Amino acid sequence: MFPYNQSIYDLLYPRVDPFMLKGYYGGVFNDMQDQFYAASYVNKVLEDQDLNDLKLFFEGYTIVSQISANTPEGLHWASLSPEEQYEAAQMEPDSKREYSGYSASFYGALYRGEWYVLPSVSVFCGMNEGDVMQLNTPEHVFSRDTYRSVSQTTWATNAVTMREFADAPWLVAHLLQQKKERINHAFRHYFTATTLAPLAAQLRLRYPEKYDVLDGLFGARHFTSIFPEHKQFVLLGTAARGRHDTAGTLRYLLYQCKSGEVFEWTYFSNRAEIRGHYPELVITQLKTISPWDEVDYLHSSCTLDDDRFWEQYVFAKENGKYRYLKKLEL
Repeated sequence: MFPYNQSIYDLLYPRVDPFMLKGYYGGVFNDMQDQFYAASYVNKVLEDQDLNDLKLFFEGYTIVSQISANTPEGLHWASLSPEEQYEAAQMEPDSKREYSGYSASFYGALYRGEWYVLPSVSVFCGMNEGDVMQLNTPEHVFSRDTYRSVSQTTWATNAVTMREFADAPWLVAHLLQQKKERINHAFRHYFTATTLAPLAAQLRLRYPEKYDVLDGLFGARHFTSIFPEHKQFVLLGTAARGRHDTAGTLRYLLYQCKSGEVFEWTYFSNRAEIRGHYPELVITQLKTISPWDEVDYLHSSCTLDDDRFWEQYVFAKENGKYRYLKKLEL
């Protein structure tokens, strides 16, 4: 059992909701004082409202239950959330489980002058306090992948969404990527409703010979949106079909968010005909001039933050005029 550590509590208090710190009993720093692990334990029979509160404050759950003292494994780990497990038990009246408490674990790391905290919670069934404390005092905790940099964990590096955080501890990268994903998902949803749907209608009215039908990728109705993190402009990929065309053509538009101007991006002068799904075709083109070299980028939270790509291949000018952008009148 880790000793009570006021310094860690003081780090946690302004960074997590006070509800999550109920039962805090201690923690430990690593030798460099730039990582910590801490835990709490609340010993009580959990009611429906307790489970709902845990679901509200914690994104990840583990159910820990004692199977039998004679079971070689000792402990059984299940992947269901407390609510799912509880609902499953409710469906079998004779086997309703009684949850005897819960424990929060806090993994912290200092990265570029800022502390990041990744909390998780375990809900216990039929376990005594000694077993709980043993679980909450892991040996060599700072050698876990949670604290190692993304570049040191092959399984994390393989995900395109984690590559920009290669030098960060995994827990930091996970938190930053989750935040980025939420922001970009909200932006895409808003941008589609307010801008892309009306834009598709205008293009069909003004340029039916090229933009009568538009198809995006991975469920996007009209366009696939590619943008840098600042979102001041958006590159739109689409399989466009004119009124008299029998097949679609891969085309790109650029939307300027501040002015509302729309341009055709013409860097790829040879128009590629499309029949069916086309993400590989988009990446085949983009990887020649940008860091995006896998299809996974097109349906991820990644932003295209390569200045060289935007400056040399999108906004390049010649004699004071855009070289690859042709303004559309809408």
